[in-house]
Amino acid sequence: MSLRIESLPRSLPESRPQRAPQTSPDTTTIAQAVEDTFDLSDSGRDLHQHLQSLAPADREAYLKMLARLLKSGVVGTETLEVRGRSYQTFATTRLADPRLARARPYR
Repeated sequence: MSLRIESLPRSLPESRPQRAPQTSPDTTTIAQAVEDTFDLSDSGRDLHQHLQSLAPADREAYLKMLARLLKSGVVGTETLEVRGRSYQTFATTRLADPRLARARPYR
């Protein structure tokens, strides 16, 4: 029984042409933009500024996430000062919580 060893090709096969990378949304940037949009304790928030700062793919994902949260009943979030510490809460839940009802905004 003889062992036959085939020779390796002298050159590497040509690589396949690479496709352009898919641009996927940057979830960190989108999440930060949504958080900034819903932060009612920030008097300088600006929806237009958030839209302009995002890439087109991110902008679409941002609007979808924003719409989903608004349809769910999310009005916004507030950062309050409770016992000397910052506390972030949904604006609607604050009204029913006696501990937070009179808390002042955390700055």
